Amino acid sequence: MKAAPCGIPTPIQPCGHLRSAKLNPLRSFAFDVASPVATVHAADNNWVKAYNSGDLGTVLSLYDENAVIYLPGAPAAHGKAAIRAFFVKDNAEFHRGGLIFSLGTKPDGGVAGALGWSSGT
Repeated sequence: MKAAPCGIPTPIQPCGHLRSAKLNPLRSFAFDVASPVATVHAADNNWVKAYNSGDLGTVLSLYDENAVIYLPGAPAAHGKAAIRAFFVKDNAEFHRGGLIFSLGTKPDGGVAGALGWSSGT
């Protein structure tokens, strides 16, 4: 299998839960107060595992109804319905191409206020 660079098209997807757990509950892992970056990595790892296995229900559960994802070379997807439509098509093409997402063994990351990010290879 080929590895796809993680972060495309999901550069900001896990960050919403840091702003409001009430809006976007993430039941599969606990918020790590001592290391907010570890929490961002846990969200990303959850996303990667679900996307690679074709579990779009779990992928979509990580997005708020009002989320926006910015897609390379395409218009932004606004709201869960548009995000779902994008991921249904993208995931099928992804699997046909034999790709997998991976953050690698030591992903980078940071948190500033309500914004969190991670980057891997």
